[in-house]
This record gives sequence, C-alpha cells and structure tokens, in this order.
Amino acid sequence: MSLIPAELADYQGRKVLVAGGDGFIGYNCCRLLAELGADVTLISRHARSRAAAHAGRTLRLDLGDREALAPVVEGHDIVLDCVGASGAVESNADPYRNFDIECRPHMNLFDACARAARPPVVVFLSSRLVYGSATELPVRETHRLAPASFYAVHKVTLENYLEVFGRTRGLPFVILRVANPYGPGPAELDKGYGVINQFIARALDNAPIRVFGDGAQLRDYVYIDDLVRAILGVASNTRCHGEVYNVGSGQGISIARAIDVIIQACGSASSVEHVPWPEMALKVESGDFVADIAKLGGVLGGASMTPFGDGVAATVAATRAAADCSA
Repeated sequence: MSLIPAELADYQGRKVLVAGGDGFIGYNCCRLLAELGADVTLISRHARSRAAAHAGRTLRLDLGDREALAPVVEGHDIVLDCVGASGAVESNADPYRNFDIECRPHMNLFDACARAARPPVVVFLSSRLVYGSATELPVRETHRLAPASFYAVHKVTLENYLEVFGRTRGLPFVILRVANPYGPGPAELDKGYGVINQFIARALDNAPIRVFGDGAQLRDYVYIDDLVRAILGVASNTRCHGEVYNVGSGQGISIARAIDVIIQACGSASSVEHVPWPEMALKVESGDFVADIAKLGGVLGGASMTPFGDGVAATVAATRAAADCSA
C-alpha cells in the first residue's frame, strides 16, 4: 500500500530464507517476496505449509535442531526471523516454556547465520513490549527498556544476542520493535491473530466484543502490508544494518475507538462488553503506547502509513472474501 521503499526493486532473484513462514507476519512476507521475484525458502513446523505456494522451497524443520540449521542458511542473502508466538500473560504463567519458544530457536538460527561462509542479513522481529509502560509518547528507540513479562524479557535478550553476534562475528542484522499488527492473512489465521483481527471476526459474526476495563488506553496498530514492506526495506538497505527501529503507524487510537471503527466497517450488530481486568493481564498491561517512527521513515523515504480505517476496511473485505471462498 503506502510504504514502498525503493529498495524493494532489488529483490528479483535474491535468496531469502523466511523462518516461521506459516505465521501471520511470515506468511505475508512470503507472499510479497514471491510477487517481487525473490528466491524464497520457507521453514515451517507444519506438515502442510500455508505459505508453500509463495516459496520455491519449503522445509519442515525444528529450529531446536542447531546442527540441522547450518546447511539451510548457507547461501542466503537475507534471513527473516518471524518465529514465535505472542503471549505476555502466558509467558509469566510458564516462563520455562516461553524460554524454549522464544530464546533457544532464535539463538540457534543466529548462530547458524553467524557461522555461514557469507553471513546473511538477519531481520529479527522484536516487540513494543520491551519498553514496558511508556514514560513519554511517542516512544523512541532510545526509551528505557522495562519488560513486564518473560516474553518481553526474552525479546530483549535476543536483541542483545544479536548485538554480540554483530560485534564478535560480524553478523549483519536489523532489529524491529513491532507495534500491534493486523490485516489480511490466511483464512485459518484471520480469527486467531492479534486483537484487531479477533475484533473483526467477532463483529462479522455479530458476536459480543469483550474489552478489559474502559478501553481508553491508546494502542498503535500497524497494517500488515506496511509492516512487511518495512521488514523488506530495512533488510536490503545497508544503512539499516546494526540498527534498531520501531515499526508502527505512528498514530495512537484507543481500543474503544478501534472497536467503533470495526463495528461500523462491518455493519455489525455486535455489542461491547466491558469486563474487569484479569489479575495476570493487568500485571503486564503497558498503558498507552504510540511508536515514534521517524527513524524508520528517515531510511524508507518518510512515506505515510495506512490509516487505521482503510486498513480495517481492507481486512474486513479480505475476511469476507475468504469466507465466501470456503463456503
């Protein structure tokens, strides 16, 4: 859509490995890479990959197998690390499981890339949750890190791993601290990924939409096409290597207002149910968040991001079309 870095023209024939290509972000990366003519290899945990149609090669591989990764990463120009699952509350309930999900697989991937004869550029998707509760808005990359969950702690740890790999082994990398993504994806993911996609699914079903508290807290919602173009843009731009960037829309919208926009876009009869905060969720709640994306805009041409209403409308249309195709 709106964020189209000139560097994307350089992807024709480039060898790109997408780890976690069946996830919401990874799938959309594979889709755009295929459109750009890249030579895509996809790593998936699934026997049948959703993104296989957008990849030249699909590998079913456990990133916990460190040695198996070495020959896989060899020869690639870029590695997109889209592996992982969100879940701040779940990580605090079971930090050891989250360590196994959020640290070891990525560490294995970073190490394999660093050991390659020609190390590829690694793009790691971190999270806006590394900042914790913001002390000022919008949040710059220099904001202090104060994670409130093991999920966010592990993201910070992985950022530090990459910094060390870069200094000690010359591994080129880019870290992206991603706000709340939403947008079209595989039909089976539309109802499960991200709060906005979940709200849209509820609204299309005319089902009640549950909100913790009054819904007044601000969030920064980034449309998936903008996020993917940012990922590919920084990967191919050598000025970005070794840097950390926020990726968001740069605009704050309250949860309550977001739901109003969604209900209107869906023409829905959904009601909104305000419920008390669960104790564990309240402990990781970060309050208002809006990303400062000036640093990203400075390297990607300062293009504007997709307005929230336009992104919601596109997601609603795609979700309806997917439902019609599966009917």
